[in-house]
Amino acid sequence: MKSTFKNLIIAMALLAVAGCKKLDIAPTDRFSDLTFWTVDVNVNNALNNNYSLLYNSSLFSNPKHFLITLIRHQAI
Repeated sequence: MKSTFKNLIIAMALLAVAGCKKLDIAPTDRFSDLTFWTVDVNVNNALNNNYSLLYNSSLFSNPKHFLITLIRHQAI
């Protein structure tokens, strides 16, 4: 009984050690957080997207809204 239990523990330990392979590998079929910013095209596209969001927002295209926001920030 003791040898069976000992063999079972050894077998479980071997399986646990053999099953510990590196699981934190970067995907090869898509960009990850680590690889997205290393490609120049991705950086330019992200920057252009942010510029278009600023340009199309009503904060800078509506002078009345811009002045109200400016006055509020100066009052603080």
